[in-house]
Amino acid sequence: MKQQLFNNTLLSCCLVCALCGYDQFGTIKVHLIHYIAVAFFATLSFLQITLLSRYKNSPQVFVLIFNLSAILKMGLSIVFLIIYYLVFSNNTTNQDKIFFSIFFSISYIAFLILNIWKGIKNEKK
Repeated sequence: MKQQLFNNTLLSCCLVCALCGYDQFGTIKVHLIHYIAVAFFATLSFLQITLLSRYKNSPQVFVLIFNLSAILKMGLSIVFLIIYYLVFSNNTTNQDKIFFSIFFSISYIAFLILNIWKGIKNEKK
């Protein structure tokens, strides 16, 4: 569990550093919502790892909790995007919206792959 939390923290730091670098040298302005998205995924991953660590001795319950938490994470991510488009995107350009959507998708996939890959690797041990 500690290794997964460390990996998620490291991924979050890498994403924040990438955002800072892109803000300095890129052509599109990075807004606060980008950093909030990283915190959103880090928080969801932390909660999922914490919840799953309680059920690691019961394989059937573990799989059920993992699937439910994955669906919940996907649903909350969709709600996050809907809120972004309804509330925060009125003052941004289409290019900013596309950049945020791509960043959000990449972040979602990165956290998903990291958590599944590390979870499978830990199960084999």
